[in-house]
Amino acid sequence: MNIYILLLLCCIIVPYSHIQAQNIPSMTLSSDFRAEVKSLEEFMSRFNGIESKPGIENDKNSRRNNLISLFNFQINKGNASREQFTNRINEFIDSVLVNNVKFRISNAGLLAECVCRMKFIGKEKNLTLILQSEEYKEGRYRWAIVGVRGLNELGLYNTEKYYAISPAEHEIHFMGLDNYLNANPNNAFGYRGHGCKIDPLSVFFTLIRTKEMSFDLVEKQTFYYFDIPGYVITIDEYSRKGTNSGWLISSFDRVSQKEKINRLNKLIGNDKN
Repeated sequence: MNIYILLLLCCIIVPYSHIQAQNIPSMTLSSDFRAEVKSLEEFMSRFNGIESKPGIENDKNSRRNNLISLFNFQINKGNASREQFTNRINEFIDSVLVNNVKFRISNAGLLAECVCRMKFIGKEKNLTLILQSEEYKEGRYRWAIVGVRGLNELGLYNTEKYYAISPAEHEIHFMGLDNYLNANPNNAFGYRGHGCKIDPLSVFFTLIRTKEMSFDLVEKQTFYYFDIPGYVITIDEYSRKGTNSGWLISSFDRVSQKEKINRLNKLIGNDKN
């Protein structure tokens, strides 16, 4: 069995407190820094086999071993046995190698989930913004905000509530709209038609535009990658000592194409509106 898979499995199965008690050789700050995946760009280079983690030999298994090193060694294996989890890792890596998957910033299947601290009418609130890589000019790429989650918790609208405008309003040139909209602005979203969906992203940009909401900082960031055939992976940052640190694979789920679409809609927030 590959030495890196053995290392990964040992770290998963043995309790962390037990690991601390072992006679593990201490790593120097220099070696830790060289092994750390310091950026998404460096993650991509190692994933694509362009750059190698220090200590991995440049042979026919180097890309496989580099891929294994990109896993968080404390990843949650759920209820899987050692053998089952080993097989899952091998199946994932086989999919990457057989399909010659390349991780690039230009891929539309790359999304970033950012938990952001915002200020809404002077009070601190958290919203989750979803950004996606896209080509906006020929050969030029950018991150674009494609989704927002958490607006419901601000009490701006309720997707389940509808309010009635009197059926007689048309006879008086809908003069009552003054009362419906101006006197009761908190109910405004409820006057929409049943077939009209609330677009959270438009609501968010309107709040930013009118300066009722402002951005403070990103508290947590996670990357999602959908372009590996049969899989969705997440990448999180782990700030800790040792050579298994930085931006690492925190989960890898085997899913159908239909499930990928469902997960993408849920991530962006399109599953509720």
